[in-house]
Amino acid sequence: MAIRYHIIIRTSAGGSSSKRLRDEIKKIDPQAVVFRPTWKHFHKTIAKRPHLNKGNVLIHMRAAHPRSEWMNDLIDMQNDGWSIINDPQVCKITSHAGMLKFFDVPYSIKSWVCNSRIAVGALYSHSHHEGYGHMSKFRTIMKPYYSKDQGAHVAVVFDQATEHQSVQAALNTYDDMPTSRVVVQPFIDFSSMYRVFVIGGNPMRFGTRDTVGLKSAEWKLSCCLNPDQKATVIPSALKNIAALAAGKLGSEICFVDIGIDYNGTKHIIEINTACNLNIHCEKIKAVGASEANWNIYMQIARHLVKSHPLAQ
Repeated sequence: MAIRYHIIIRTSAGGSSSKRLRDEIKKIDPQAVVFRPTWKHFHKTIAKRPHLNKGNVLIHMRAAHPRSEWMNDLIDMQNDGWSIINDPQVCKITSHAGMLKFFDVPYSIKSWVCNSRIAVGALYSHSHHEGYGHMSKFRTIMKPYYSKDQGAHVAVVFDQATEHQSVQAALNTYDDMPTSRVVVQPFIDFSSMYRVFVIGGNPMRFGTRDTVGLKSAEWKLSCCLNPDQKATVIPSALKNIAALAAGKLGSEICFVDIGIDYNGTKHIIEINTACNLNIHCEKIKAVGASEANWNIYMQIARHLVKSHPLAQ
């Protein structure tokens, strides 16, 4: 039987996760050969091995640098017939804060994109914004257009002197942003936040939940970084939202973060194509869930093996 090759493209910090995924792939297909290069060394992995080709390789992306040349190369490879999960275009979309609204993803948060300081000033000067009214009448947040540093630069626009928003407060916030292109969104006060794992279009039974009402001063709008995050059975309504969002994007493997505000309204915060799965596996395993429910790596491996070009 022909050898099935897998290439897992990872970040420099993603060694542990990619190793666990490799081990799960080899449990299913012991003869498989799995390479785990960082995105910087991805090209060398193929260049050194002329026997690797689009007929015997499946590429799985666990890194996303939307402006990088290697991402554009992957798009060219996919157009040439290479099998890549997730679609590189999907990884580009999910790396853009606020881009979901342009792809008809339901429950996505209203967003405005500003490319300059002038554009920010104009946005907060306008008297009406598509039903939201004047910007000073509701709170907003500002963040870099490209996801960066796990939300470290997400900032609430607020004027300490007047205790409300203002054009100057927005400009001051913009000046502190690490990028010139930013996204502005309404500030939403969440009561809880869920992460739903969707593999091959199917949401997993268990996920994680943060109870925001109990948040400490260190609480972040992140499903990876909060100490009070707990494993939970995902409600059917949220599983349906996550599956619908993944289908709209065309994402085969993704982790959908859904927030619920104090009015019970559901909002998609973001869609991830790679994250620290170790944290989630440990929390779900600790509540006594079966391996099929806690081992996210196993579910991803099953999908990758089934999707390999030599399995078709």
